[in-house]
Amino acid sequence: MLDDTVAVDDPRVTQVAAERHAVETALMRVFDARDAQHPAEDVDVAAAAGDEATKAAAVIRRLPHDLSPARLRAMELAVQLGLAADGA
Repeated sequence: MLDDTVAVDDPRVTQVAAERHAVETALMRVFDARDAQHPAEDVDVAAAAGDEATKAAAVIRRLPHDLSPARLRAMELAVQLGLAADGA
């Protein structure tokens, strides 16, 4: 949807950012609920976080990326939405 033909100030960029933020927020709620129901026992949190980040980075590197200016702007806006929600 957001390729090189879409300008960064196109309203679709904001729409995609809002949709991405909504999906990420919903996923975090699912993970938080899972963690609340199944707390980890005797886990080195720092090591586990590092392992998870490494796994996530590996998956992200394998994803096909269309790094058009509009897509990058949508990612930036989604991050801003997340930061705004965390600060609220």
